[in-house]
Amino acid sequence: MTTCKLDGFISFAHTLTIEPTGFDAWGASRWRYQLLAGDEVIFAGDDLTSPPRTTEDEAAVGALAFLTLREHDVEADYFTEHAYTPAQLEWRDAWAEDLSLAMYADDGSEVRSLARYRAD
Repeated sequence: MTTCKLDGFISFAHTLTIEPTGFDAWGASRWRYQLLAGDEVIFAGDDLTSPPRTTEDEAAVGALAFLTLREHDVEADYFTEHAYTPAQLEWRDAWAEDLSLAMYADDGSEVRSLARYRAD
């Protein structure tokens, strides 16, 4: 299990935990995740997949990309079809864009790993 403390570029710390849970029927890695804003659980689930041999740090980037989706990133009905709660939508509108900055290096390039935010 990997825990990433996402802080220093956003008003208050967020914590992303990711853990492998095995493989699906097609050989993709499956992941359990949890995203906290302070002490509040915003998202938790075990429905993420990635290519085999993806590291936890790489899977954390994929999880963060998924969890910080905004309205302009997806189809118009995405958030209603996926049953986002009012609290999740409020969090998305307030914090998703800022938190997505963790997926970029200081020079603006995309990162492949969240290892620099590891808390464990």
